[in-house]
Amino acid sequence: MRRKSGVILLEVMLALAIVAVAGAALLALSAGSLDAITRGIRSEVRMREASAFLSTVSLWPAEDLDRRLGARAQGKYTLVIQRPSPALYEVALLDGGSQVELLRTVLFRPGERR
Repeated sequence: MRRKSGVILLEVMLALAIVAVAGAALLALSAGSLDAITRGIRSEVRMREASAFLSTVSLWPAEDLDRRLGARAQGKYTLVIQRPSPALYEVALLDGGSQVELLRTVLFRPGERR
């Protein structure tokens, strides 16, 4: 009887160890998922703000775009405007800190400039 109770105790301890390892893995998985969701939300907010700013830039007339040719700091962004042809402007919006390109577009401004 004594020998049997020792084996049962060992089995219970082993089962608790398995449950503890599984619980720790589940906790690590949920923490990683929460971190991924948080990063995704931050990225989405950053892209929405950048898109709103680029939408504003897309409304600028050719004269304003010409005045801002090149790379310039614009708040928390770096705005890069290039003119590959007389009627086209390439506009890129970079993150001000990391200089990673967030958005890029091409704007068409027909007609002669004054």
